[in-house]
Amino acid sequence: MYNYYPWNIQVLVAWLELEVSRGKSPDELADSLHIPSNILNDWLRVQSPSKWTPITLKQIQAIAQYRGWGFNQTVEWLGINASHLEELIETSNG
Repeated sequence: MYNYYPWNIQVLVAWLELEVSRGKSPDELADSLHIPSNILNDWLRVQSPSKWTPITLKQIQAIAQYRGWGFNQTVEWLGINASHLEELIETSNG
């Protein structure tokens, strides 16, 4: 899936790295987030994350739930713009 919209993956990677530094393995974190470990590991492995890296609506929802945040707060934190969010919703609906 190609992402046509930029978003703030750097903030996500920094948070994931913080979670790992607190003693949670990437696989445990992936399980807790209900995100496939290969995706989470890809996010963590990228030396200079691209703002074009794909993210899905389901992944945003999983991050929000894990953090105990509302969906809109998570969307704002990730820098997902309205057009990007609209496309993610359309894509998730089939």
